[in-house]
Amino acid sequence: MFSLVMLFITLPVLYFIYGLLGRKLTISGIERKAVLITGCGSGEIQQKHFCGRRFGRDLVKRCLENGLTVFAGCRLHAFQMDVTDDESVRNSRKIVDAVLKEKNLVFHALVNNAGIIGTFYYNDFLTLDDYKEVWDVNLCGVVRVTQTFRDLIKKSRGRLVICSSATTLFPMPTHGPYCCSKHELLPYGVNVIEIVPGCFKTGISNLEPILKRNDTVWNRAPQKLRDEFGHDYNEKVKKYVTEVQSKVTAMDTTWVIDA
Repeated sequence: MFSLVMLFITLPVLYFIYGLLGRKLTISGIERKAVLITGCGSGEIQQKHFCGRRFGRDLVKRCLENGLTVFAGCRLHAFQMDVTDDESVRNSRKIVDAVLKEKNLVFHALVNNAGIIGTFYYNDFLTLDDYKEVWDVNLCGVVRVTQTFRDLIKKSRGRLVICSSATTLFPMPTHGPYCCSKHELLPYGVNVIEIVPGCFKTGISNLEPILKRNDTVWNRAPQKLRDEFGHDYNEKVKKYVTEVQSKVTAMDTTWVIDA
């Protein structure tokens, strides 16, 4: 019993110390290394599948502060990448290749940050297209971009970072499409890192488009279904979503970008 107690006490302490030491580690030759980060817009174009996120913007700033060259989809090379479109991703690869060659840089890391939240509603009201819309960005987009840049990461023995979500561990009502969207490179020396943030105040959590989608889903539902749930059900859903956002949304993204 004593051993178990000591184990539970010691592990958190060791994890805390490891975290402190990890933040002090430096990357050698950082001035010659480049990072590609998807989802770096303001969030205003989220519904067009360009997937802006405040995490992306803040991470770009932090990487630049530390001397890295950043491709965001001057040391900053900004371009538009639609992660749902094969041609757009291929064109992004051409841009990256050209800059790497011109400046003699090493492709150090890919950060798959792009994502959309989709439609917040109970499954009775959702269609397969509601799920596909989210999968195409949050799942297929990650696969599409990773496959396009994987050879560069393997060559540099770099890092592949995937920004996931806490809803993969703790699913919530009305989050169906988002929740379910969420070691083979080890022999090549590539570290695959998954970041699982909670709910933060970013473009993806903007209430206005979420509530508009609630109205759209309710209005398209058959009258029989609306009668089953009650005439005020849509207002109850919107109230629930609003309350959840106000209670669990954090503002300080440094918890994530410093992870």
